[in-house]
Amino acid sequence: MQIINNLKIGTRLLASFAIVSIILLVLVFINYSQTINLGILQDTSAERGKFSVLSTKAQADAYLLYSTIANAELNVDFAATQ
Repeated sequence: MQIINNLKIGTRLLASFAIVSIILLVLVFINYSQTINLGILQDTSAERGKFSVLSTKAQADAYLLYSTIANAELNVDFAATQ
């Protein structure tokens, strides 16, 4: 503590400003890297969402195909059911 008290006020102010600046830079770097990770997670989720929509459409198409085949089997006339 005696070393700090022996420094001039300008030197103490400059050292304090440098310490605060370094802390701020570290926080900015951490937030920037977290933002990049969040972007990667968002891109992954968007891809999964596309597959979810595709699987929902496929499920609806499967039901339509099943009903068409069932109707053709019941009526025994596949050409008329299309």
